[in-house]
Amino acid sequence: MLRRRSRNPGRAGAAVGAAACCWLLACGDPPTRPEQEERILFASTRDNVGGEVYSMRPDGSGVVRLTTTEGGRFSTSPTWYDGHRRIAFLSNRGEVQETGAYTMASDGSDVRRVPAVLPAIPMSRPVPSPDGSRLAFTSGPDIWVIGMDGSGLTRLTDDLSVDRAPQWSPDGTKIAFVSRRTGSAQVWVMNADGSGVRRVTEIADAVFSYATWSPDGARLALVQGSFEGGIAVINADGTGYRLLTPVESFNLNPSWSPDGRRIAFSGIGPSAAPFDDEDIQIITADGSSFTRLGARGSDLAPSWR
Repeated sequence: MLRRRSRNPGRAGAAVGAAACCWLLACGDPPTRPEQEERILFASTRDNVGGEVYSMRPDGSGVVRLTTTEGGRFSTSPTWYDGHRRIAFLSNRGEVQETGAYTMASDGSDVRRVPAVLPAIPMSRPVPSPDGSRLAFTSGPDIWVIGMDGSGLTRLTDDLSVDRAPQWSPDGTKIAFVSRRTGSAQVWVMNADGSGVRRVTEIADAVFSYATWSPDGARLALVQGSFEGGIAVINADGTGYRLLTPVESFNLNPSWSPDGRRIAFSGIGPSAAPFDDEDIQIITADGSSFTRLGARGSDLAPSWR
């Protein structure tokens, strides 16, 4: 489940975790098909303290609720896949109430659970491959992949340290992840079959959140800090590191815009003013411009298409 945090590190976090909803089209513009319109997925506590999945336009308008999770349960951690026609997310819906990976259409319909081959394995945020055939996730200290049909469960890492937060490259050939195998948490990259592991970052403050690939696969956005922190970008070869927001900002979950010029993230942005709730922020990839979209409850874990 997702967490909510104010600038006061001592404040307790709120847990964040499908009824179909229709897309909202831009008023006054020629009709735009939903799959062509830029949307940002996010999880929020605005209607359910456990968390639900929503989408909105990059300017914060046109908010659509995509899930309705009954009985105080949650739906959270949404991610686009399959050409942005489908969404993967985590939920503990259903009679069993075990957290598992689910998928749904982009309008919230056609909800399916990814078969749980090993129910005892807790799944982190499900990360679909670009072609929609597999999910990467963290279980215990290792990174695994599984087919969308529940077949082919494979462990990709088997190190004594904790490997977590896998993210597929846009072409599906590589996976970025965070590991402590050399001491502090850093970003690493491996081939999609687990071979060719190499270190990308050498950051003194460590890396807290997952690192996401730019649409062209040339750069990675990450969170610098041992417990939430600042948004940073780095070239995929480890060069050109740049911190965009202060480490004390309590930022999480970076997600690139389709053109690679902006990055959405959740948390408190570069402004020094404290906010009661985390919300979705957008910053240009060079750090020159920042926008806060506003929130009602905690808005977290953006995924931009």
